[in-house]
Amino acid sequence: MSNTSPSVKAEILWSTIPAGAKDKILNNGFCVQCRTSVAIVDYTKKERRGVLILEGRRGVCVKFH
Repeated sequence: MSNTSPSVKAEILWSTIPAGAKDKILNNGFCVQCRTSVAIVDYTKKERRGVLILEGRRGVCVKFH
């Protein structure tokens, strides 16, 4: 994967995760404002040093809604 762009590497890493695990990951993001787990929405996938990173917005936050 050394000549592959970071977004392609991230997609490759994401594709190795089973669908059920993806759902759990996407529904257990951490909200820094309410300091609890929330769903991740409008996320992007990045790869850094072989690690998959998801960055996005929080879904409905329990504390603020």
